Amino acid sequence: MLAGDLDFKPVVDEVVRTGMDITLMCESMSASSELIRSADFAEYLDVFSIYHSMTSQNYRAKEPFPKRMYYNDWPWTETLRKNIGSIKDGIQVRHYSTGDKHAICLKEEDYPGRVLSIEHELYELVERVFAQFYSKVTWDS
Repeated sequence: MLAGDLDFKPVVDEVVRTGMDITLMCESMSASSELIRSADFAEYLDVFSIYHSMTSQNYRAKEPFPKRMYYNDWPWTETLRKNIGSIKDGIQVRHYSTGDKHAICLKEEDYPGRVLSIEHELYELVERVFAQFYSKVTWDS
């Protein structure tokens, strides 16, 4: 079942009551916790998993999606840094550019030292995907 709204809880409860297993596919930040607890299993979706599960290999080859990369430190030199900004709770975000590739990076709070980087040739796409994955960035300049 692909859902997240609490309105689906009676349906999930009834299907589980009949003995069937329910795997709920939902967006983790907005799905009802009661609905998640009612299902037997939950798979959390984000823009990356949706893109990869709903597009063909041929489409992905022609229209590549931004990459989500993980590094042990800021991956690019300061000479390539274009801007510094922040997201919710004041977490620092950096925008890097090589001219043909852009990246928005942040140090993850849950994994000390690990840096998440969203990378693609189109800056606007990187910014939109980053906003979907984390939140909108407020740039310093």
